[in-house]
Amino acid sequence: MTAAAVEASLRAVATPFVAGTASEGHGRGSDGTSDGREGGGVELRWGPFFASLDRRGDDEYVEALELIYEGYLLHYRTGRLGIVSADDPQTALLAGDVFYARGLDLIAIRGDVASVALLARLMSACSCLRSLAAPFSDDDAVWAYAVAALAALRAGRPAERAGAFFDELDAMLAEGAPAAVPRRAAAAAAALGLPDPAPLAAAFAAPDRPADPR
Repeated sequence: MTAAAVEASLRAVATPFVAGTASEGHGRGSDGTSDGREGGGVELRWGPFFASLDRRGDDEYVEALELIYEGYLLHYRTGRLGIVSADDPQTALLAGDVFYARGLDLIAIRGDVASVALLARLMSACSCLRSLAAPFSDDDAVWAYAVAALAALRAGRPAERAGAFFDELDAMLAEGAPAAVPRRAAAAAAALGLPDPAPLAAAFAAPDRPADPR
């Protein structure tokens, strides 16, 4: 699936919210014209990373990850589509739920229970990190690990092995804000035994993307 096709999927899910916010003036300038965000290209993040690890050309997983990530951004940071005003958190929450559900559904209809469970743990971990006001670099590291673990599941690694880092993270979160999450996540991803470690190194070395918290 091309980047343009994934972006088209994201925008299709966003359509009801674009219509609603446009009628209320959200996402538009004071003169009612577009603020410029709707028409620009969307920078994909975790879908391409997954494709570099999985290498089986499964477009639905790429699409699903980008949908779920957009839901995460709408809940906790800033969405890439410019469909929700920063002063409208209720709509952002609702839109985020829709993106989450659509992405998970793409994987669930494949009967991939282990992957759905893994992604649910990712979302739960991010929610806990936000409640603790942890650095967003912690979220990014957990996302990188989860995508690597998803590729590991697809490569035949057992679910227990793929979920081991989340077991450790859950235990730390129960005690408060965890320490050294990026380092721990990188080490856990390396231990998954994926055939090409280069994409992992690049993902964990990447600086935090500009996505302003709400």
